[in-house]
Amino acid sequence: MKRGLVILGVVLAGTVLRAEMSIVAPRDIPAYSLSPPHEQRGLFPKGATLRVLDGEVNGLVRVRFLAPSGRVVEALCQSRDVRSSGPAASAASPPAVSASAIRPTGSFYSEPEWLEDAEGHKRAAALQSKYDNQMLIFFYADWNEACQFLWEKLLNTSDFKKQTAHVVKLKVNPEHGKEEGQVAAKYNLRKYPSTFVIDKPFAKPRNIDLVFWSFGKMKTLSVEKSLLEIAGGTATQQVQQAGGVTNEPAPAD
Repeated sequence: MKRGLVILGVVLAGTVLRAEMSIVAPRDIPAYSLSPPHEQRGLFPKGATLRVLDGEVNGLVRVRFLAPSGRVVEALCQSRDVRSSGPAASAASPPAVSASAIRPTGSFYSEPEWLEDAEGHKRAAALQSKYDNQMLIFFYADWNEACQFLWEKLLNTSDFKKQTAHVVKLKVNPEHGKEEGQVAAKYNLRKYPSTFVIDKPFAKPRNIDLVFWSFGKMKTLSVEKSLLEIAGGTATQQVQQAGGVTNEPAPAD
């Protein structure tokens, strides 16, 4: 028996599926990877608004889902599941859904803890290649105040780790050894702390700033704004006038 999704060739009665139409999931709908062997990667949650991108092909349709975090997710669904869904009432008022883009299943990556250093980098690359998820890399040094602040106030908090369980997370201290230094050189590390997002295997790393100074105080982005940055949003400009986690003013040099 072949592994993966069984392709349906039967034309099912019901809704005629057209590109650019939007439907509301009446129940959890299995989501499958875009590339063969089309393994199940998770579930679109009940109430999610799904946008059909293409017409039906061999019992499958490609759909897009905009998660509350701002991340856009594309996947394949079986036509019979999508046909049983009702049309979306209004694109301006999507229903409330869970914070995750797709709820994880057994074959879906979900790990709140961080991998570490050069060995962790090898493992992270393998996991990203397997699951096609985003990777977040945090470069730090033990002596750097901003690194310690970012780690303690945001990156190592239970809330952040829980919300980014779908992201492969790696922390690297280039001063831990030669191999760690080589990892830093690969990403052209220039300052501490540095955080990079790799959206998919072999994609160009994106540098994101999660810690900054404002009115003499060190701050980090909130968990919610950090998720937007990781997803590819722009939250940094907005937090200059907003709260965030703060620190006391740095002493004068």
